Amino acid sequence: MDAQRALLEELMRPHIPGSRKFTDKDVCKNMLVAFCPNELFTNTKSNLGHCNLFHDEMLQNDYRNSPDFQKLGYEQTFYAYLQQLVNDVERSIRRNKERLDVKPPLNEDEKQERMILLEEKIKALLNEMEKVGEEGKIDEATKLDAEAERLKQELEAVKLGLPGKYEKRMEVCDICGALLVMGDSKDRIESHMTGKQHTGFQLIRDTLEEHKVSLCSFRSCNNCIRKGVGC
Repeated sequence: MDAQRALLEELMRPHIPGSRKFTDKDVCKNMLVAFCPNELFTNTKSNLGHCNLFHDEMLQNDYRNSPDFQKLGYEQTFYAYLQQLVNDVERSIRRNKERLDVKPPLNEDEKQERMILLEEKIKALLNEMEKVGEEGKIDEATKLDAEAERLKQELEAVKLGLPGKYEKRMEVCDICGALLVMGDSKDRIESHMTGKQHTGFQLIRDTLEEHKVSLCSFRSCNNCIRKGVGC
């Protein structure tokens, strides 16, 4: 019975106001400083895994209002972790950019398949262009003609063994490292910009930048104090 009672008390402890202190080992110190990075990327390719430590905004307030605020080393650990995450994503960005710069040639089967697909697309565009032209939709016909011409150039490039020259171009997001289609639709771009992976790394980068600015200001003020001048 005593063991069961102890287990029940431990399970109920997070729900009892005042039962925890911010110094407890099972309290997330990153959350106390600002936020827990592990909670930013759930269900994304950058998932850091679930944080098993306790998160509570009341404990965060307790810490920030305590005389030990910024004296326990929590901030140093937090910002070091953020910097590690940025370093990791920067390596991923470099690798992805290197992959885009080097494209393997198409094998013969891939080449034939690509040529057939392009020929079908060109034929469909020309048929559609003829149709809208007969309906007097000059602007739409002009756009279709330009797209057909682009595909003809791509077809010629594939025939000559120059894959990639006219293919849909990709780019790497400089914030989160995701691969994006250049010139993609506004909806898809907006979806990326508001997604967990992008907003998570944007928050991490912004937080680090604010910290660096704050450190520079602090050091500048200290220099002014040592020199006996105002900041």
